[in-house]
Amino acid sequence: MHNALHPDSNSKLTVQQHIQNFGNEPSLGERARCPVCLQRLTTVATSSPNAVGHFAHIRDQGYCPTKSISGAPYAGKPPRNPDIVAAKKMKQLFMLNWKNHFTQLDFLVKGLAIDEFIDVINAANKERIWEYASLEEFQLPYIFATLMDYPPHRSHKKNDGAYSRICWFRCWFDASVQCYDDLWTHRTSPLKFWRAWYKANGKQKPKSEDLIDSYGMALDSVFLTKSTNINPNFENKINAWLNKNFKVD
Repeated sequence: MHNALHPDSNSKLTVQQHIQNFGNEPSLGERARCPVCLQRLTTVATSSPNAVGHFAHIRDQGYCPTKSISGAPYAGKPPRNPDIVAAKKMKQLFMLNWKNHFTQLDFLVKGLAIDEFIDVINAANKERIWEYASLEEFQLPYIFATLMDYPPHRSHKKNDGAYSRICWFRCWFDASVQCYDDLWTHRTSPLKFWRAWYKANGKQKPKSEDLIDSYGMALDSVFLTKSTNINPNFENKINAWLNKNFKVD
C-alpha cells in the first residue's frame, strides 16, 4: 500500500515521509500501521534510487482483508444458520428498493455498470447472502461491494467512450470480520466498512503494493430514504432482468 497510518496517530503518511521521520530501520513501535487492521507494517523496495516503495504486512501476522488476492475475501463461507423465511422477506425488500441499492453501490465503487450490478446479484445468490437471519436491508449494498472486484474496464462508459471508473476498487469490512456471520457478533467498537482503490494495470488484478489509498466509513441507512435518479436505459434493462431472473421464492 502507498499510504499507511502514522505509528502513533490517525494521520496518514507515505513511505518517503515515514523514512524521513523514522529512518530505514525503525523500531517496532515506530512502524506505520495498516489503516484496516492496525497491525504494524514494514517498508519494501525503498533501497533502489528510483523506487517509490510501499508498505506491506509483516509475514505471519494476523488476518487482514487487504491481503486477499481478489475482491471477494469472504467467498465460500455460507451462513452458519440460514433462514429461508428471512431470505424471502429480504428479497422482497430488495425488489422494492433495488434502485436505492444500485445508487448506493454506485457511490461506493464509482461508475457501476448494468452488467456489474447483475453479476453482484448473482454473486449474492451464490453466496446465499439473503439467508442471514440478522441481515438488515441497509447492509446489502455494503455486502454487495465486498462480493467482487470493480475494475475500470467493467465500469460504464461515458458519452466520450472513456470508462467512468479510473481506479480499481475493492471493498471490505474491518479486520474483525472474516466471514459474513461476523457482521452480527458482539464487538467493542463500531463496525467499519472500507473502500480501497488500486492503481490499475489493464485487466490484471492488482497486488497489495498497488493499493493507493483506502477510506473507512460507518454503515449508513439514509440512502434507503432518498429519491433516486437512474439512467432510464439502466432502469429498463435492470428491471427486465430482475423480473425474468430474480427469484423471490
